[in-house]
Amino acid sequence: TRSINTAFKLTGRLLCLSNEIQFIKRRIQTMFAVIGIVITVQLVSLSQAQESSVGKPCTSSFDCGVTGCCLKSPQSGGSFCAPMIKEHQKCYVSNDRYLMSFGHTVFNKSCPCDFNLRCDGTLTQPLTFEHIDEGTCRDVLELLKEWNNPHYIKKDVSGSCSSGKDCSADECCVSAIQPIGRKKRLAIGRGACQKLGETGDSCLVSVTTAADMNWECPCVSGLTCKGQGLFEVPLGERGKLSFFFFV
Repeated sequence: TRSINTAFKLTGRLLCLSNEIQFIKRRIQTMFAVIGIVITVQLVSLSQAQESSVGKPCTSSFDCGVTGCCLKSPQSGGSFCAPMIKEHQKCYVSNDRYLMSFGHTVFNKSCPCDFNLRCDGTLTQPLTFEHIDEGTCRDVLELLKEWNNPHYIKKDVSGSCSSGKDCSADECCVSAIQPIGRKKRLAIGRGACQKLGETGDSCLVSVTTAADMNWECPCVSGLTCKGQGLFEVPLGERGKLSFFFFV
């Protein structure tokens, strides 16, 4: 009889414990559901706030939130908020370069690619601030997989070269792959022949010779790259090409 009573007591306790566990599970599920609803509402509110900023006047991209940029209007001369460029849409390589540089918060032509995207250009024009290179917004991880493949050669490269010796006297060999982040090494052994820099062009102070493969072409004879105190990671200081006696 005593054993039966003990068994009944244990069974009762187990049932109570089971009920308590079920109650706690329901409370946890309810709590997570509430948290999910709050997060969803916050995200929708943020998205609506970002969308509402599109078209509004701005003085810098900080006025446009995380999904937009401040775009200069050639018609009015002012600036307004516009959305970032999405994957597979047309973009400008120089806009990515502006984004990596300090202080450039108002863009020309169009906004940069959205987060986790990079403008993959065709390198049909020099990659300078004045000569905009068109491309397509692509996923950064996808690009890195291609660039880390030693057998990968970038498409649409005219005047293929491996050093300045493969180009004419007024050209240099520009790498088909541009660096991302702090990695400065040339990723592949091929590039494209492009014209040397002229007066007023943007330039890299560190690039002084056309003999090797470069990230950008140096200047023609008689010009020099005057630094402007603007540093682009990982390429170094940027400047403008001018005559020696104007430096």
